[in-house]
Formats: sequence, structure tokens, C-alpha cells
Amino acid sequence: RRFLQLPDLSPEIARLARDVTAGSRDPLEAANRLSVFLSTNYSYSLSKRETSVDLLQDFLFNRKAGNCEYFSAALAVMLRSLDIPSRVVGGFQRGEWNPYGRYFMVRFSDAHAWVEVYFDGLGWMTFDPSPRAQPEPRTGPWAWSLQLDAARMRWYRYVVNWSQQDQRVMVATVQRQAQDFRLAFAWPKDWGGKSWLIAAAGLLAAGGLGWL
Repeated sequence: RRFLQLPDLSPEIARLARDVTAGSRDPLEAANRLSVFLSTNYSYSLSKRETSVDLLQDFLFNRKAGNCEYFSAALAVMLRSLDIPSRVVGGFQRGEWNPYGRYFMVRFSDAHAWVEVYFDGLGWMTFDPSPRAQPEPRTGPWAWSLQLDAARMRWYRYVVNWSQQDQRVMVATVQRQAQDFRLAFAWPKDWGGKSWLIAAAGLLAAGGLGWL
């Protein structure tokens, strides 16, 4: 009941929802139709304007452009007018992948709103009617900003936020590597009289270092 509540709406909104979903076999198909209808017939815009008309009605029938909050509110309200439980969810998109630091960069500009719809037997499912495009990967001269961000993250991770646990892990790693190094250069007892093997190994090692 909570996710079916509606404010006073223009009958045009409910009529539009019925027209778009006419012939749907079940609520899932109806939700898909409404989501596709909004994402393909309306455009994404961050600009705002003053209007005396209800904001949702102005978005659907007059302006036909708005940000993700308009799209998600429109979908949730139209679904509820069809007795399909829905709710608006706010959060962040996944952001931009930084290949130099191997993490997603999530900014305030990645804030987003979408819709969750409840179906019997399926639970809550996510629908995003907003046509907002994903950021394109930056290449060429713009790649330096990704490298700079990766360097900044390493500074915060390994200098500013360097914890005692990090220090203990580092010390244990160094000790383990030092022990492995000593074992690697420990000569077996039966090699004592085989100096020619030692000399050959030394020559091979010297040649390898020289080649490097």
C-alpha cells in the first residue's frame, strides 16, 4: 500500500500510462514499456524553468526534457497509477574507470536517481528510464588527468592513510622475501667440491645481468 500511494494527479498522466502499456501481458512488460517510452521520447537536460503547471505534468506534456529525477518520478507515478508498486531510489552511477589506478572514479556529477519496481515472485527490480549517456573514456592528451588522479589516490592510500596494519603487512612481506633470498643463495653441502658448477652459475648470472 505504501508504494502505491499517489498525490492528486492530472487524469492525463494516468491516461498516458494506460495508453503506453495497452496490451501488456503482465506488470513486468508494462514497466518495460513505460521505461522505454520515457527514455526514447524525452531528452535529458539539467536546465530548470519556472512554471505554474505541476512539474510532472509540465515534464510529460509540455517541456519533455529534464534530469534523472523527472524521469524516475514520472515512471514511479505512472506505474503506481496502474497499481504496480514502485519507488524512487537515489544514489550514484558507477563513475569512470581509471585504468592507471584500476578503480572507478565516482564524482558528485555521477549522482543519479532511478526506480525500483516490485513484482510478485520476483521482488524488487531496477529500471532506469533516464537517457543519460555514460561518460566516454578519455584518451590522448586527456589521459594525463587520469594518471594524476591515480597518483593522488596512491598518495592518500599509502602516505596519508598509511595505517599500523599496513606497516605490519609491509614488514612481514620484507622479512619473508629476505628469508626467501637467503634460502635461494644457500649452497647445498654436497656442492663444496664442485667449484666448476659455482663458476658456471656465476658466469651465467653475470651474462644475464650484462644483457639486462
